[in-house]
Amino acid sequence: MLILDVLRSCLLAGVVLGLVPVEWWSFKGRKQAKFTLYFGLIRPKKTRQAAFMIGIYGLIWGITHLPYLTQYTQPSASLYAGMGSTAIFPILIISFVQTGFLEEFLFRGFLNKRLVCRFGVYRGVLL
Repeated sequence: MLILDVLRSCLLAGVVLGLVPVEWWSFKGRKQAKFTLYFGLIRPKKTRQAAFMIGIYGLIWGITHLPYLTQYTQPSASLYAGMGSTAIFPILIISFVQTGFLEEFLFRGFLNKRLVCRFGVYRGVLL
């Protein structure tokens, strides 16, 4: 049940945070580029080196973070404190999907591109 609550929260956050960029694209950006290119959602090239590096990163992250994942005192993780290993999957969903993907989509894929186009690279990135 906990995983379903987290997935529902991710979906709701995705809809709420995704409405503004999608509407902007439908009115202003549709003539410029396809949706995926407009927001930088492109399929990465698959290579053995990339797969190896992702595997090494996952291994290092798992060794250094998973044992301590439910002991953090931040508000998002304190909800799961004391739940042990049952909280690992929901925390991973929140960390990578809700926080990581949605933040990159909204800020880097949408706001940063608009600011850079309007103010130039240095001012846009700074803003």
